[in-house]
Amino acid sequence: MAEEMVTGSAYHEKTGYSRYQMKGGALDWRHQPVLDKSYRGLPVVDCTGKARPPGDVSFSEVVASGTPQGKPEAASLEELAACLGLAYGCTAKSVQGEKAFYFRSVPSAGALYPCELYVATRAVSGLEDGLYHYTAPSMDRQELVRLRSGVFVRRSDRAANEDDPALAFFVTVIFFRSAWKYRDRAYRYHLLDAGHLLESLVLALRSLGWASRVSLDFSDERANRFLGLDPEREGCLAMVWVPETAVVDLEALGDENLGSVQPEASRVSAGERPYELISAVHRTTSVLGRIGVESVDDPLYGTRIQRWQPFGIEAAWPETFSFVETVQRRRSRRNFVRNDIPEAVARALVSSLWVGFDASGTGPGRLEPAVWSGFFCRAVAGLKAGFYLLDETRRAVGLVREGDFLKNSAHVCLDQGWLSRAAFHFVFVIHLESAEDRVGPRVYRHIMLAAGRLGHRIYLAATALGLGACGIGAFYDGEARELLGLGCGETLLYLVGAGPLKRSW
Repeated sequence: MAEEMVTGSAYHEKTGYSRYQMKGGALDWRHQPVLDKSYRGLPVVDCTGKARPPGDVSFSEVVASGTPQGKPEAASLEELAACLGLAYGCTAKSVQGEKAFYFRSVPSAGALYPCELYVATRAVSGLEDGLYHYTAPSMDRQELVRLRSGVFVRRSDRAANEDDPALAFFVTVIFFRSAWKYRDRAYRYHLLDAGHLLESLVLALRSLGWASRVSLDFSDERANRFLGLDPEREGCLAMVWVPETAVVDLEALGDENLGSVQPEASRVSAGERPYELISAVHRTTSVLGRIGVESVDDPLYGTRIQRWQPFGIEAAWPETFSFVETVQRRRSRRNFVRNDIPEAVARALVSSLWVGFDASGTGPGRLEPAVWSGFFCRAVAGLKAGFYLLDETRRAVGLVREGDFLKNSAHVCLDQGWLSRAAFHFVFVIHLESAEDRVGPRVYRHIMLAAGRLGHRIYLAATALGLGACGIGAFYDGEARELLGLGCGETLLYLVGAGPLKRSW
């Protein structure tokens, strides 16, 4: 029997929430997935206490710098540990009874953290060349487990020599971690969570001055084999090369470098069950695209903008925390209050969605297939209450409809009343079927990863500016489409609320 093919648009439609057709079901707590992937008997490099974080650089300096140019002259285990800690380390601890739970530097739907992070290294001082899995089981432990020894990442620039450092990062997801709670809809959260981690990693690299390049198009089969995964349980979604000329030539690797490495480590529960819809959409979206993303039409092309107004920020951002402090303090906050926001803060928050993107492929924005950004807002300094769309090229916002729609938006988001007290609801939308027709089925991964990356910008910008933020992937899809005035084939991908908080953190 032929395997079922399910496109991203079909999957998105099948997993849409409807107010009067929501299915219940208790969680199977006996088979709750573990959040730490563990290997048996492999060499471990203890990175605890070795991280050398960047200096007192601000969040705005990191994002506005764009991608650093050139190669890192040297790379050390201390710098790599700092990068990994900023990208995906533990930043907070919660204790219930005798059990501790650790929150990471990125948000995750349900705090289920389906993502795993791997790195292949070359010429990193203090570390043997090889392929490693990163783990941070607590706030005071960081480890690299060596899965393979050898040089797998090379430099394509002619001037490079064997002593020049190179790194290749791999972002994967373990499917059951999120599916345990969210069932068929979990693949949305797999991609959004991976997008958050991808942007977190890119910004961590920038903070160290390391140039990077994101790659989303590769052979799933070869990547999964190189990482030693069980592809039925875990899959690679993104790669990041450092510097931009680095690459792991997966097609050239011999079978001796593609053998499994304890694939059973991808199993996170004794009670795992398959979710055929997730397997089908992941399989369908593994097909590589046909043409470049630049030919994809923007969504909302029929929307009538009442007026455009510039809304960039030229002065220094009114930031409260440094970049490192921002990463460490970032949380999903819900205790919003309807306090005023200074115009400079509002401008900086909105500007975080367009500053620092360039042609290197490291920024989401317009470099991904026409993910359109917009927001609902109440009246804030410089803006009337209304629904706006962003024009990243002109650094402007366009008023679509005037009025305070935050309560309506919270109603659409499963009636989460606290969300109505935020100052902004940022939304990321696309004409999904058009993108698939022009690019191919893998575009679904691209656009959901981009939405997660853009959402992560809002999280960090809000934190740096003394505000709070919370991402929302659960909403009544049809009602969201109606509220946004979307046409046929246009769909909401993600919403992030942001605004002042009841207490300062």
